[in-house]
Amino acid sequence: MREITAGELSKILEEHKRWLATGKKEGKRADLSGADLSGANLMHVRGLTIEQLSSVETYCDAELSSEQEDTIIESYEQTIRIYPDNASNHKNLGLAYDKLSKNEEAIESYKHVIRIDPDFRNAHYNLACRYSLLGNINKALKSLGKAIDLGFDDIKHIENDSDLNGLRDEAGYKKLINKLKS
Repeated sequence: MREITAGELSKILEEHKRWLATGKKEGKRADLSGADLSGANLMHVRGLTIEQLSSVETYCDAELSSEQEDTIIESYEQTIRIYPDNASNHKNLGLAYDKLSKNEEAIESYKHVIRIDPDFRNAHYNLACRYSLLGNINKALKSLGKAIDLGFDDIKHIENDSDLNGLRDEAGYKKLINKLKS
């Protein structure tokens, strides 16, 4: 993880705002995946518009303090209150809950995504992961199968995702993997 200072975060978010304001011709999309934001002030997040926040490449892979995690959750919840039918906002909230190992909350977020967009394959995949972690094998296999049916075909990712370890010995899992390999 690379530590990001408050000043660096401010520059990243300004570039992101410019990227959106110019129709993605100038500046660049903010990508905070793998960043250590534990020393940064995330009050910048509250200054972003809904569109800007929902298009920031996930904060969920960043290293955050518990106070910052609460800020991110609150921000995504606020965007959902304003735009309840935006699947990406629910997905981002689900990813934030994933990072905090709040599986039940993540499941509810992914279910919202699927109600809005039934063909959102990553939501089905993420749902499979959460169900697997909770030991709900049947629901996990059903969700994984749906993700695959919708085009989720990254077999290497599936086979290496530790969230799906609870499925590896299941006949249904092996059937799905064989389906992808054929």
